[in-house]
Amino acid sequence: MPPKRSKRTAAVKATKCIEANIAESSEEEQKDTPTNSKLVIKKPKIGDGSRFRYAKDASDKAKLANKGKRNAGKLKQLKDMPLEIFFEVTSWLHPLDLLRLSRASKYFCQMFLSKSSKALWIRARRNLSMPDCPDSITEAQYASLVFESTCQACGVSRAPKIDYGYLVRFCGACYKENVVNGKRLFKLFPKTMDPIIFHLMPCACGDDYSAKGSNPPSLNHNASSNRFYKPQFVAIADRLLTLKHGSPAYTSFINEMTEKATAMNAFNYTVTRWLKEQLRDKAKTEKECMKQRESSIEAKLLEMGYKKEDFPVRYNHEWNSCVNQPRPLTTRIWNQIKGRLVECLEYEKKRNRAQLIAQRKYDLSLKLSPHYIAHVDTLDEDTLKFWFPSLQEAVKLPGVNAILSKNDAQIDLTPERVQEILDIVKVDAIATRDRIEVDLLSQLREVHNNDIDGSKVKLPESLNRKYLFYATSLFRCPHYCCRSSYSPLHSYVGILQHIKARVRFTFGVDVAASQIARKVVRLLGFSDDHLAKDLPHGYICNCLHPKIAMPSTFGKLIAHLHKDRVWYNEMKDNLNSNRDSSLVLHDAHDFASPTAFIRIHTPGEAVPTFGPNAWSPKDELAIRTGYGCNECEKLSSVATKSRWYPDYTFQPDKSNPLGPHIEFIHHVKTKHQHDPRETDVAYLLKRSSIAT
Repeated sequence: MPPKRSKRTAAVKATKCIEANIAESSEEEQKDTPTNSKLVIKKPKIGDGSRFRYAKDASDKAKLANKGKRNAGKLKQLKDMPLEIFFEVTSWLHPLDLLRLSRASKYFCQMFLSKSSKALWIRARRNLSMPDCPDSITEAQYASLVFESTCQACGVSRAPKIDYGYLVRFCGACYKENVVNGKRLFKLFPKTMDPIIFHLMPCACGDDYSAKGSNPPSLNHNASSNRFYKPQFVAIADRLLTLKHGSPAYTSFINEMTEKATAMNAFNYTVTRWLKEQLRDKAKTEKECMKQRESSIEAKLLEMGYKKEDFPVRYNHEWNSCVNQPRPLTTRIWNQIKGRLVECLEYEKKRNRAQLIAQRKYDLSLKLSPHYIAHVDTLDEDTLKFWFPSLQEAVKLPGVNAILSKNDAQIDLTPERVQEILDIVKVDAIATRDRIEVDLLSQLREVHNNDIDGSKVKLPESLNRKYLFYATSLFRCPHYCCRSSYSPLHSYVGILQHIKARVRFTFGVDVAASQIARKVVRLLGFSDDHLAKDLPHGYICNCLHPKIAMPSTFGKLIAHLHKDRVWYNEMKDNLNSNRDSSLVLHDAHDFASPTAFIRIHTPGEAVPTFGPNAWSPKDELAIRTGYGCNECEKLSSVATKSRWYPDYTFQPDKSNPLGPHIEFIHHVKTKHQHDPRETDVAYLLKRSSIAT
């Protein structure tokens, strides 16, 4: 009984036998071809990052695990077939199938890889209109190069780097090892090396480049910056070094290599163009097959009672994975995808129905729009109309949505249904108003319980809604467009009108500004419960700030006073801790002063203005970079970093009739009680950091 061999040992020996037969047949063919046998080209090297060390064991284990006995003996009948019939059948195979068949057994390996079977390979190749095989390799090697993806250096699969001119295919790591920049290769040899070597072989430019244009790339375009196949480069360089420059042998070798490189370029160009045409033909065939498959599926679905309107219009992954496949529809495939297609159609019918109902609801909302707007405009009840949502928000209310969606939104609007919708929206508006007003009234308790002068008034737990309409109840818009310190404050009705013009969102009471408003109302001679709607329309502040248009509204006046009080209180604390007695800080809005600093503007009265004043800094640096107040700078360095600057970086406004630097002038005169001087200017940036 012969010794038992492992499957792995048998597989390795079979592989070596195939490789030996391929090499032997290659040598037999090359004996009859006029090639340059004196040029010795070494084998390519394996790249450092190659996966062959890990892929080899994994692939062998996978093959052994998947190898079974179910296919054993199925090719036995092929041996009994007459050779004429067998070769006629195999001649119509694809070259890749013929290559795989030659690896099925040693018998087929010796049969298909022998020199006598060359005609069989040629016929299989011509069935695809494939370019002729070059003389330097066999037909089997040619088929392996074009249709397989095995690295010729390390043997791993998935080797996408290919050059048909050099007849090599590599993985990424081996490609980097064997295809090198021309400058690096040129430095490996003495300086006497002739640069003509770059024109004696094709450059590795890739498949896309080699297939561009109507002609193959010229050798004249080669340069040292291109990549070249290192074994070929080394072989040609070694041969050039052995020949005397300018000798007949040298010239003959140059001509021979140039002719060979031109042929390699032409072959690379031809094969690449042929492969691209094959891909285009394959894509065209698959597209036609997909259309036929789609037509067959549609016909079967129409027979089942579905309509074309039920088919998905938008992208549906499940539908596309069943329909858009480059394989004909068979009975087996139809039975597999039928249930999935029916689920897609049912889902599409539900989605179409939902879209139809949504469109009907939208049409009903358009019919409701004039009735809704007219109803809101006729509301006279307090501020309720400001709490009515927009029509787009109203139709989203559960009650309104239920009315519009009744009977799949097929019932037209009637006066009774319109009134029912308006009643639902009114209930929602009242609930929203009451909920927010409770929160606002809780904030107003702090205003009315704590006065600026320290007096306290005990108010009940729940305030009446009338407190919202007092002139001393001021609100600030939280929108980012209204965050400027000069943005006006609003009364309750004013903030509702202002917010309604934008978007409905939460707003709050400005407690500090409301407390200042109480002092202003008392200063003007009004009571604390004076309503905002009964206030006069114009006010004059004696400071005549250039950014506050006079006469000012009550909200703008309070915003101006609030900003000034915050600044003054902070700077006053700094002044008390500063030992410089020359610093002056004047309070232009002192509520304790016997002289009133605000008054009501009477109709027909001339509006006073601050200025004009023609003063300006002499240093152009201050004008270009902006500046602030030097005295405030001294105060800010004591405790806090608060200091006065105009809004953002101050740049002179030449179109201002009051003067381009009027804001700085106003600050110095009103806060420091003297005319502006050059020493009052504080630069925003250090001189050393400013490019002159």
